[in-house]
Amino acid sequence: MENNTTRSWVKTGVVFGLLFTVIYPSMIFISFPKQIILVLAFGFSASLAIASIGLYRFLSLNKTTVSLQIGVLFNIIACSVVFIMFALQISLFSDELSRNLNVPKETSAYVSQLLNITQLTLDIVWDMFISVGTFLLALNMMSHPRLGKIFGGLGILLSLMLFTLNVYTFPFPPGESELIDAGPFVSLWYLAVTIRIITSFKWLDSVTTKT
Repeated sequence: MENNTTRSWVKTGVVFGLLFTVIYPSMIFISFPKQIILVLAFGFSASLAIASIGLYRFLSLNKTTVSLQIGVLFNIIACSVVFIMFALQISLFSDELSRNLNVPKETSAYVSQLLNITQLTLDIVWDMFISVGTFLLALNMMSHPRLGKIFGGLGILLSLMLFTLNVYTFPFPPGESELIDAGPFVSLWYLAVTIRIITSFKWLDSVTTKT
């Protein structure tokens, strides 16, 4: 029963991992009403959380460590933070919010700037949690028979890059400080990991059917 659950989790994680990589560019490059963007933002954060659990179950087939468990926990926390950030951004750039602020223009401008600083700070918090989570997951890939040092080493380097840049540019994200935003590279790494897991389904079935 446990092996069946593991297989289901891994394959569900793959589906949501692919979904996560589709939703984010859709939010950026396609103009949607704010209600649809809010739903997409929720889908993005929820998909990443589910994909992270699937990845955890896949890695735990090799061995379960405290660092692996902390890694998936940090990824799930990051998913909550990023949805709060997206919801705040959607509200902040909504025309309705500006119209409903029944305050003088000077106060309205101050409130808008304060909210903007808040969402930028949340951007850094999200990046720091996801970078630590990614680092720990990648660390556990180093000895995994289907991922190994290539995927693990690249994930470690990208996560360290993401964390370091956000600490260096605080209180503004790297993208706002005219530096490289490592976030898209981390997303591509997760996509590559997801594809690698898809090519490992035969291995997954062989391992989970052992008695």
